[in-house]
Amino acid sequence: MNFKINQILKINVILIITGLLAACSSVDKNLDFAQSKTMINNDQEIIKIYDGVCNQFKADTKKIYGCGIGLSADLKLSKSKAVLDAKVAVADIVSSTIVKKESQISKETDKGTDIKYNSEESNEILEQSINQYKVVFNKTYTEGKDFRTFIVIEYKLEV
Repeated sequence: MNFKINQILKINVILIITGLLAACSSVDKNLDFAQSKTMINNDQEIIKIYDGVCNQFKADTKKIYGCGIGLSADLKLSKSKAVLDAKVAVADIVSSTIVKKESQISKETDKGTDIKYNSEESNEILEQSINQYKVVFNKTYTEGKDFRTFIVIEYKLEV
């Protein structure tokens, strides 16, 4: 009986390790794909590049990452948009608040009570200074007549 349980546990561990390696391998393949490309031909390639680039960098207790994408007919503007997008991603993690507003209005009518309920939620990023960041990935691709830039920044958290 113990032999069977040990066999089952070993098989489960092997399956888990295989699954983790496959997931890591997929991200690595997508990063390799992203680094080897110079031109984006379709939406599937954008998703593959995004997955390879933006999911490659994992936050920990000392640093976080922001992935930004910029698209423009102007190369410089494409890069500026990507940096701003990455900074917004970091600011969203560092200092954002969720605001929720609810209202309920009851109105008596000839047919009974008419009740209207409204709920609004928003994620507000407070004013945040994002300086002393480091660009850890920066690549621009051509996409038709436009430029699409992917930038990942690393932001160290104060401990």
